[in-house]
Parts: sequence; C-alpha cells; structure tokens
Amino acid sequence: QKERMMQPAQSVMDAWMQAKENQSRQRLLAVSSWDNLYDMVFTRDYGMFIRFKTLYVHFKELVGKLNRPYVRFHYIRHTYATLAIQSEIDFKALSLSLGHATVAFTLDTYGHVSNHMSQNAAAKMEKFICSL
Repeated sequence: QKERMMQPAQSVMDAWMQAKENQSRQRLLAVSSWDNLYDMVFTRDYGMFIRFKTLYVHFKELVGKLNRPYVRFHYIRHTYATLAIQSEIDFKALSLSLGHATVAFTLDTYGHVSNHMSQNAAAKMEKFICSL
C-alpha cells in the first residue's frame, strides 16, 4: 500500500478525533502492555492491529442489522467511487483518493458510471434545447 494524502469531510475528522481520544484512554489503561508500533488509530485495546477477519465479522453483522444484502467488504470501495462520480466529484481528486496511478485507470475502471451520466446529460440538454 502506498501512502497518500487525503482531505476527509469534517464528520470523518470528528470521528477520527474521537477514536484518537478513545485510544489515548486505552493507552493509559494498558500501560506497559501497549503495542502500537505503527501508530495506528483503529486498534484493539492494547494497541495491536485489528485482524481483517475480525473486521469482516463485524462488517457482516452490521450489514445484517441494516437489513441489507450481503456484499464483499471490498465493494465499499467501488460504492464510494461510484457515488463520488454520481456526485460529480472531480475525476483527478477521486483518482488520488483511491490511490490510482493515473486518472485514465480510474476512468477505465468506472467509465460505465460516467457513460450513464453522459447519457443523462445529453437527455437534459435535448429537453432544454427543445423547450426553446
């Protein structure tokens, strides 16, 4: 994984700050047992990383509570990208946030969403022009 800079929404920063505060309390309770070599934010009680299997089990549980159909965890990434495109997020910004090497790769991967938006734009323009 390569490191990248992001500018998250304020609500994300608020959640991150709350997680850091909780972690500080955990660190005080753990004393010398604290083990967070890589300064991770979301950890177990003693600073250790959260195993993917644990994260996945909680994810499945949450999806079930929300009464949503099963999806693979990785699909969250695709959902984010698709919703970002539909919200008209700049492709360059999206490409950077996804960690893609090029905007072309992002367009190749998510072009189907962009094509649908282009069709909608053409239909809107046709309606506008015909109403003149």
